[in-house]
Amino acid sequence: MSEQQLWVGYYQQTYANHPNIYYFGHLIGFAENRDAFQQKIEAYKIQHQCKLISQLAPLPATIWFQRHGYQANIWSAAQQLNKEELRFYCFRKKHTAKRHPTYSKKVSHSRHCRQFLTCILTDRRTYLKP
Repeated sequence: MSEQQLWVGYYQQTYANHPNIYYFGHLIGFAENRDAFQQKIEAYKIQHQCKLISQLAPLPATIWFQRHGYQANIWSAAQQLNKEELRFYCFRKKHTAKRHPTYSKKVSHSRHCRQFLTCILTDRRTYLKP
C-alpha cells in the first residue's frame, strides 16, 4: 500500500436543486493514486447530490503547485483536512438567471448602444455601469 498524498483539481460544481448556480473552486483530498481520488469524487457527488465538471485531470499537489504556482489557500485548507475527507473550496459563484440583461422596448437603439459600450468585464462576468 502506497503513501497517501494530497490531490487537487479545479471544478465547476452545480447542485441538482439549484442547476442555474455554478460554483468554481478546488476539490482537495488525500488519496494513494488518481483512481482512488476519482472514487472519492464519485462518492462526494452522490453524497452532495451535485455535478462536478473539470477540463483537467486532478493532480498530486506537488505537481499542481509546479504547474499552477503555489496557492497558500489550498495548502492551508489541506492542513485541516481529514485523510478520508474530500472538500470543495469555492472561490467564485455564478448565477446564470441574470446572465443577459433585458431592455425595455422604449429604450432607443442609440441608448442601447451607449449602454453596451459602457460594459466592463470584471471577474469574467459582464456588468453594466449605472
